[in-house]
Amino acid sequence: MARVKNYWEIVGYLNRFDEYCSDLLMIKPTEAGGLVPFELNAAQKYFLDIIVKAVEEERKPRFIVLKSRKLGFSTFIQAFIYRLVTYLKYFEAATITHEAPATQNLHRMLQRYYNYFQDERKPARKSVGNQKRLEFSEIGSSVDLFTAGTDDSSRSFTPQAIHASEVAFWKNAEVVMTALMNAMPDDAWIFIETTANGMGNWFYETWQSAVEGKSDFIPVFCGWNMNPQCAQAKRPHEADMKYTAEEENLAIKYRLSENQIRWRRWAIINKCGDNLDTFHQEYPICPEEAFIGSGNPYFDTEKVTRIINYRRANPYPFRTGVLQRSLDNKTVKFIEDGSIKADGFPNGLCLYEEPDRLTQVKNNIIIAHDPAGGVYTNTEGSSKKRRGDTDFSVTGVLNRQLNRQVAWSRNKLNYDQQAELLLNLIIYYSGTYQTNQIPFVIIERTGAGVAVITALISLMRQLSIPLTRLYRKTLAMGIITEEQSENQIGFMTQEDNKHVVCGLLQQRIRESVDAYEHVDDITTIPCLYGLEECLTFVNNGGKIRAQSGYWDDYVMMTSLLLEANRVLEPPESLATEYYGTRLARNIKNRFYKKQGIW
Repeated sequence: MARVKNYWEIVGYLNRFDEYCSDLLMIKPTEAGGLVPFELNAAQKYFLDIIVKAVEEERKPRFIVLKSRKLGFSTFIQAFIYRLVTYLKYFEAATITHEAPATQNLHRMLQRYYNYFQDERKPARKSVGNQKRLEFSEIGSSVDLFTAGTDDSSRSFTPQAIHASEVAFWKNAEVVMTALMNAMPDDAWIFIETTANGMGNWFYETWQSAVEGKSDFIPVFCGWNMNPQCAQAKRPHEADMKYTAEEENLAIKYRLSENQIRWRRWAIINKCGDNLDTFHQEYPICPEEAFIGSGNPYFDTEKVTRIINYRRANPYPFRTGVLQRSLDNKTVKFIEDGSIKADGFPNGLCLYEEPDRLTQVKNNIIIAHDPAGGVYTNTEGSSKKRRGDTDFSVTGVLNRQLNRQVAWSRNKLNYDQQAELLLNLIIYYSGTYQTNQIPFVIIERTGAGVAVITALISLMRQLSIPLTRLYRKTLAMGIITEEQSENQIGFMTQEDNKHVVCGLLQQRIRESVDAYEHVDDITTIPCLYGLEECLTFVNNGGKIRAQSGYWDDYVMMTSLLLEANRVLEPPESLATEYYGTRLARNIKNRFYKKQGIW
């Protein structure tokens, strides 16, 4: 980072950049009127403080900005770049926008900076005709402006500073940014700023990587509440405001004034077509609000986000390890190993609750499996697909008395390995191995599921485990052969019944969060990975599936758990053992009522 320090030995102190802007630069405000000095607003000052801190800590000057609209980040970054190219010799910079009008607007902004720039060090400008370029012949520095997707935007050059504006709306962001990142020096200034445009794009993945600390980019978020213009005073004809539960929560959480809440109401209706999801994308108050799944999100993204935030603050304790079966096939032990992840290891398991006496009662444990073809690869857990990736097989265990998943696994295994994992789970949760304690198993029959089911049936027969503990579709009345019965085992996913089973999860998520953002702690999905999959599960033209480039295996596995939970008799209670059948019947009735089965 020595080079960064040298920059500012020449340019001046960063903490006086605000004075430089107000004294020497003129801008055209959004309101009608003439030019005014460039006075930094609250969001721009906040960003400047982050830049100063990064330089002091000798971090690479790479910034990725997720923002609300109308905060002036393009104006600020263009001023920053203008200072670099007018004070430093042989300094090349570039600005790339998402569309031609935006490129033209930023070009006019730079020209305005130069035309009204009153400083004795103002360099002479070289004429470049109609090109969107400012070039200073005396010092050999320049700044070029391009539109993403044009031939110029991918030409060969090595800028020392780049401003990538509205990257989330570039059609070829990954291609252009990859080329630029490899062309620029390692200590180049990089500014990426944009409003959100859903998930499944280069910006979303780069933002997530920065937030998780996996890259050198410094994430910066600024919400609409940092803009003083996002406030509206009470008008004479308006009645006193009465907050909704959601507004009351926002006011407390983000210290919003009544005028800010009033503006929010107005903006949702008048700027966003009375669509709350659109408002969250255009005017987010937190990063989670900004990312709305492209297409039509199947799940309530706002409530999923609240559950994710709650789960991050209140994670379920868990252990990771592998299941190991005894030589006589009668018992299975969980061998804890913190280095093993549930994602990417054969027999790898994430365990939230161990089986106990209360667990080992009839119809209490359900195992669901969403199969896939493929072999083991040691892969980092991610809801994002990589090119050429095949689906994962995902397994989950539901404890119906606790009403939540107590274990899960996500791997790339061969069919026989998937069957072995399922058998180990069956034995692990079977307790004394009595028939009425054997877990109920539901497997998706589509595609690779047939091979997994066939392998599991063979293993269960070897151990005399009854096949009646496997889910099968409803059979017509009449006598059927054993072979015909086996052909009915598994859940055959089709578009119509997919809506049914995924609707169970949709309802569970919707009912788990109330208007005050209170989250029911007893939720079906305990892990963040599964919740993140819900954000990228969409409904496009009546077809529900993962957004392009993402997985849906965890969503489908959890939906299968809920389908089995819907059709299976409620679990027996140990109350029968101590208090008799009447109390047990009451417990059953309460279970039915809680599940909405009457």
